[in-house]
Amino acid sequence: MPCPSRRSNDVRLCDTSRVTNHRVGYSRVSTLDQDPSSQEDALARAGVDKIFVEHFSGTRASRPEWDRARELLRQGDTLVVTRLDRLGRSTKDLLEISQWLEARGVELQVIEQPIDTRTPEGRMFFTILAAFAQFERTRGSASEGEDWRTSPETDADQDRPHR
Repeated sequence: MPCPSRRSNDVRLCDTSRVTNHRVGYSRVSTLDQDPSSQEDALARAGVDKIFVEHFSGTRASRPEWDRARELLRQGDTLVVTRLDRLGRSTKDLLEISQWLEARGVELQVIEQPIDTRTPEGRMFFTILAAFAQFERTRGSASEGEDWRTSPETDADQDRPHR
C-alpha cells in the first residue's frame, strides 16, 4: 500500500519493511508456437530481476504467470514489459492493471513505448496506447476473417462491400 500523504496532522509513518526496488519482467505470447525469447532478451537488457513468461492469449481471464508476477510485486517495485499489448489486450484490462499497480505503489515501464504512469501525462499516454492496442487486436481479428475485396458480397464496380 502506498505511503499516506505526510500532512502536518498525519503522524503515521510509512511501513518501509515491505518496500522493495525489484524490477519484475512480464512476457506474453499468444500461442505455444510463438517464441518469447526476443521479449525475454529485451527484459534482461532492461535489468529485470525476474521474468515471468506467459504462453496464453491476453484475452483469457486466467493467466497463471501474471498472477505469480502480481504476487511478487511490492511497493517500490517496477513492472517491466516490452509493449503494452503484452500486458493486456483490451483498454479496460490495461486500465484496471494500471489502477492495480498504482494502488500498490508499483511503477510501470514499457520498453518500446516510454510510459511513466506516475504523471498525469504518462497516464494519458498509457490510456491512448491502450486504446491503440485494442484497435490493433480488433483489426487483427477482422483480418483473419474473409477479405471484403474477395467476398461474393463485394460490389464489383465499386470494389467495396454492399451497404
